Parts: sequence; structure tokens; C-alpha cells
Amino acid sequence: MKEYVTYIITYNGSKLPKYYIGSTSKSKISNGYLGSIKSKKWKSIFKEEIKNNKNLFEIKILNEFETRKEALIGEYNIQKELNVVESADYFNESFASINGFFGMNVEGSSNPMYGKKNEVVAINIKTNEKLRVSKEEFEKNENLRGVTYGFIPVIDKDTNEKIQISKNEFYLNKDKYIHHNKNRFVSQETKDKLSAQRKNMTLSRDIYGNFLRVHKDDIRFQTGEIGNASSTYCLIIDLEGNEYRTFSLKKFFKDNNLQFPRPENINSEGVISFKKISKKYKSTNGWKIIKKFLTL
Repeated sequence: MKEYVTYIITYNGSKLPKYYIGSTSKSKISNGYLGSIKSKKWKSIFKEEIKNNKNLFEIKILNEFETRKEALIGEYNIQKELNVVESADYFNESFASINGFFGMNVEGSSNPMYGKKNEVVAINIKTNEKLRVSKEEFEKNENLRGVTYGFIPVIDKDTNEKIQISKNEFYLNKDKYIHHNKNRFVSQETKDKLSAQRKNMTLSRDIYGNFLRVHKDDIRFQTGEIGNASSTYCLIIDLEGNEYRTFSLKKFFKDNNLQFPRPENINSEGVISFKKISKKYKSTNGWKIIKKFLTL
């Protein structure tokens, strides 16, 4: 079965050019896929029209292919033949390439990455939407995960290509895929070196998601500066809106002489509520605690 295809999108509105040529998989099209527009000129308009006027778009499969690479070549050939980059009838602003894009004007503000130095690509786990947000928003929004969240690199048995699929798809179709690390040979000498290097060491993460390999007795575990690789950290917000991050909630409250909340003192939104104000410790009534998972 040929899974990969080239397609043409026809737009029946007035805000975009008439057509778009691309390539993808049949499964994505069956799930409602209508292209990935990277053009600085048309991207925001395209997204707005997809959101508000999806009925104006029609997608038609042109050709089918065995592999993703063949589909990309097919996409490029059609785009070149129709000269889509220069044609006013298409909202393609580049020709397809296996290793990226060429033909697009990427100078200055026309570059898709212009002004996005402090942004990251993330996935909203509630809406499954892929979006670009500021690093600050990524840290604050508990619904955001890294762009590879829930995915795993595998080898497709049919094409022998290394691809990335959802973990759920991998576990449901283990007869079709091989984990990319399976059968990877590692010499005994390498194993011995790694073992010596990792003795009494452990993988940890800081509150910003950076991986660190540290000694198991590292004092920063006690202070809450770092945690285990799979640990959650707490984002604490006081009444003035100041934010604090720690892996050790008890340590943070104790060191800052703050009134420590028990689970019954924290509501579903993370807001701390005390009936009595402590005389011994500084009150944290009204403060907020958000537990956040760090993702790959």
C-alpha cells in the first residue's frame, strides 16, 4: 500500500492565492490535514481561514508513493513545472527539498524565524495544537509540552527509514516498526568506560529542563535547585506576582520562613488558603502553587 502522496489544495476564498502544492501521508489527510504553510506572507492568513472558513478549502491527491522521500521529489517536480514560487496563483513561497527549502526569499523580515530568537515550538496537550510561544509562556503554561512530547524515533521495517511516530502508534504496531536503539552494538570496552564514568552519578534536570549528570550526593538535590530527570518542579507565585521555582517545596518554605501548606490548604487551582494566619511564619494565604512536568 502506498502511504505517501502529493496533493493540491484549492482555496475558494478571496484572502489567499488559489492553490497550494504539497506532499504528506494519507493518514494525515484522512485526519483533516490541509497543508503546513511556512510563508511569512501567507501563514497567519492561512491559519485564520482554516480556523474560521475551513469549508473554503478542498484537497485532492495527485500521486501516490512508497516512501516519504519519493513524495518529496514528486512534490518538487510538480512545483518546478508549475513555477509555484513566482506564480500569483499559488501560495507556495518555496520549492520542496528533502533537507529543507530553497527558492524562498529568507532575507531579513521575510525569514520564517525572524524575531523568534526567544520562542520555542510546543504542543498544547489539551488541544493537540502545535504552536510557537515565548520561552516565558512555555514555562508558565502547564498545558504546554516540548514539540517531541509523546513521540519516539523508530525504523520503518518496510522502507528502512528512520522516522518519528507517536508512542501510542509504536506500541500498537510493533510488527511495523523497530525502536531506533534495538540491535545497536556497543563494545564491552565502551560499556566499561560508560560504567566507570557513571559510577555514583545520576541524570538530573534543573527547573528550566536542562539535563545535568551529577553525583548522587550533589547538595543541589537538597536545596531544590535540581531534581531527578523525571521529577516535577513547583512554580510558586506570591501575592505580588513574583515567581519562584523549586524541586523541594518543603525546603523552599522552610528556608524562607513561610507558612507551609498541607494538601488540604491548596484548592484545585493551586491557591493556598489558611483560616488562621501564623504568628511564627510569614503568611502564604493567597499564594499559588503549580506543579509542572518537565518534558523532553
